[in-house]
Amino acid sequence: MKKNKAIIFDGDDTLWKTQELYDDAKENFNRLMKSQGFNEDIVELLDEIDMQRVEILKFSKSRFLESMLITYVMLCGKYHKNWDIEVESKIRNIGESVFKFPPTLYEDTMETLRVLSEHFSLVLFTNGDRKIQKKKIDSLGKEFKSYFEKIYIAEIKNEEEYGKIFNELGFSIQNVWVIGNSIKSDINPALKLGLKAILIPRGTWKYEEETSISDKIAIVSSLTEAKKLILKNE
Repeated sequence: MKKNKAIIFDGDDTLWKTQELYDDAKENFNRLMKSQGFNEDIVELLDEIDMQRVEILKFSKSRFLESMLITYVMLCGKYHKNWDIEVESKIRNIGESVFKFPPTLYEDTMETLRVLSEHFSLVLFTNGDRKIQKKKIDSLGKEFKSYFEKIYIAEIKNEEEYGKIFNELGFSIQNVWVIGNSIKSDINPALKLGLKAILIPRGTWKYEEETSISDKIAIVSSLTEAKKLILKNE
């Protein structure tokens, strides 16, 4: 049966958990830097450096690790300390810790996809390093992938990228929902295109902080709530 309505799902921190891995890594990096005698707001400094590097490297695999190494270089210079190879090795291990395969799905992910796929064409739109994101998606298995009619991976998500997907799908504006955890990367781009948007506010970092351009969004706490809201309004 051909479906004339679609839902575009974000991946990281909407369908599976990602930010908590980065939060744990940042805390481990913070403890490591404090152990070296650096009396600074380490996470704040790291976030500032990492945000600047998103503009250059987008969400490449190497960016977060390199941002930690740059932070360490800056702190060594400020505190007149020599670079320590053992500390560098520990930083590299922390950098690798954010890549987990398969990622951990939220407990209601599969049931939400199963139910909504009966009524809507489901689309997965995620951003980041293409190889890493593809590996994440593939590692989640055939059943997970089978729910999606289209899967898109972009370096970065914005109105232009959402527009390309919307045009390719060919659905009417009023027949497309977007579900995501980021106002900047999911909700505002959807609203600018006139799509219906549902925000699940979890798992973001400083780069994703942005004010919604409209109050015409639904805010829910889980995929289950998003599912109920969509079915109620269709």
